[in-house]
Amino acid sequence: NRNTEDIFAMKKRLIKLIALAMCAAMLTGCAASGGVKNLTDGVNAADVTLPEVTDYTMIGDLGAGLMQYAATQEAENPVLSPLSAYLCLAMLMPGANENTKAEFEKILGADWDYVSALAADIAAQLEKTGGSTKLDLANSIWTDDDKAVIEEEWLKTVKAYFGPDIYSADLPSDGALKAINKWVNDKTNGMIPKLHDENYDKDTIMVLLNALYMKAEWAHKFEGNDTYDREFTKADGSTVTVPFMNMFEAYESYIKTEDAEGIMLPYDDGRLAFIALKPDSGDARGYAASLTGAKLKEAIAAAKADTFVTVNMPKFDTEYSVYLTDALKAMGMTDAFDPFLADLSGAGRGVDGPLYISYVFQRVKVDVNEEGTEAAAVTEIATAKGCALPADEPIVLTFDKPFVYAIVDTETGVPLFAGVMENPEAK
Repeated sequence: NRNTEDIFAMKKRLIKLIALAMCAAMLTGCAASGGVKNLTDGVNAADVTLPEVTDYTMIGDLGAGLMQYAATQEAENPVLSPLSAYLCLAMLMPGANENTKAEFEKILGADWDYVSALAADIAAQLEKTGGSTKLDLANSIWTDDDKAVIEEEWLKTVKAYFGPDIYSADLPSDGALKAINKWVNDKTNGMIPKLHDENYDKDTIMVLLNALYMKAEWAHKFEGNDTYDREFTKADGSTVTVPFMNMFEAYESYIKTEDAEGIMLPYDDGRLAFIALKPDSGDARGYAASLTGAKLKEAIAAAKADTFVTVNMPKFDTEYSVYLTDALKAMGMTDAFDPFLADLSGAGRGVDGPLYISYVFQRVKVDVNEEGTEAAAVTEIATAKGCALPADEPIVLTFDKPFVYAIVDTETGVPLFAGVMENPEAK
């Protein structure tokens, strides 16, 4: 409980703290007026011991919860990075106390000991991808030291598990926006050239960013001369004519579950794969919102290798951005967004009041073609003061109506990206 003076002060001066998903790392230090200083080397990582990680489904569970919200929005082709969102939120988690801490545990599916181990483990696991695959995870933290007092222990903990770049800057300045957009562009290999067009407002005190980038080639590529135009029927019944990739009479991993069928196409690293699923109900958005971590893992396990199939799937290149604040509130994270109830004191405070999360934002881009897939995501969190046997005839899988897709780590079941393709013509 805060006294009347504290509440009055919070009402007068709310200072926003922003954290970006592609989970950007946290930042501390003193910034010269309008300048940006790299303070990464000045923060020592805490000594940590990691418990064994055996369950990764909570990352998919977060993705399903966020997709429930995205599915209610009007924008076509919703796609999210459950992994990026999870890692970005996890960076802030050790700064939460009391009921705010309990909310993080609910959203992330475990206590800090397990979440931190999971975050460190999946990053290490994904570093093992081979083949042609390029996969990068990056974090950063940006703080405005004229407005924020950041807890050193929190920074040490975050550095130990997430290894973020740490910067100090005058966040409302042109220079800070330019530096953050450059960081995003660099870490996504140009797929997301900038996060924002406009400067942060004068109350912004911290930004956390996580960036995820991948580029991978199919283990069995689609032949370019087998690509041809055909109709794709959208959810409203209208049609668009778009290029379809075709793989004729091939041996791939066919998926049949109790409520969907689809295909799992591996990339040449032998670990990551692209899953496309056609729900029996025809409701692609509803199915995507139900695709929990356990359900996705079951679909991966159901894949029957070397099934005789013909696959017809549209090429697509899609971009999507969404504020996830309301989604997280609907999932039970409410105090963390409340200037009077949030307790993020373990991370720090504004110079004249406590922190609360102002917003969570994510921007994603996915390009699927005959050669393979290129995809990137950035997540932002904002706080304020106050990711078979051959058959005689092939099974034909034609994805000419809205379908669900995911890019997954087949060994852990973790979804790096998950989305709904409703209109391959739309960008």
